[in-house]
Amino acid sequence: ESSNNVNSDFDHKFYAIKADHGKMLSQLGVREKIVNIISGSQLNNGSNIITSQQLLENPKKCELSGKVIKIYSPLDIEIYDQYSNRLGFAADRSLQNDIAGASFEVYGDHKFVFIPNDEGQEYVINLKGTGVGTFTLGIEDIIDGMEGASKNFINIPVDSNLLGGLDLVSSQLKLDINGDGVIDQAIEPNSILNE
Repeated sequence: ESSNNVNSDFDHKFYAIKADHGKMLSQLGVREKIVNIISGSQLNNGSNIITSQQLLENPKKCELSGKVIKIYSPLDIEIYDQYSNRLGFAADRSLQNDIAGASFEVYGDHKFVFIPNDEGQEYVINLKGTGVGTFTLGIEDIIDGMEGASKNFINIPVDSNLLGGLDLVSSQLKLDINGDGVIDQAIEPNSILNE
């Protein structure tokens, strides 16, 4: 989308696959492409960069498939993929995102996460209460760039003792209400919407 919004000639637009905007200029493939453009060299930029023509011929190269997780509450999220890459808050409360193709945005108590599932990725999702109140959490499927069904957990009580996890396979929240390491509740979504 960012490339599409740049006023540039068709043959001067390039697309970085699974880019992280904050790290894009140093991302493998991107930096080599930049050097090639500036110096006229022929460094190998792998398959991470495609041209406008390649995108026209195969739009699926840039279509997102995955899950969007939306949190409205005093609740933190931490995600690990099958390779132990992490997305969540670091000890200093800065955002950490080591999962390729994932994104993590925070606006106050609202958190928005995208995790790709286009290559069969598996995730462990941990939740932790950070205050007293209720939380609303939604999971939305993104299939080939299009919004799909959403499953929502609405007005679930939370305090700073709450620990839990989100199981994407069963679409259940598993909550440890008092933080003693024992799951006290498995909650099904109370709202399921189709696309």
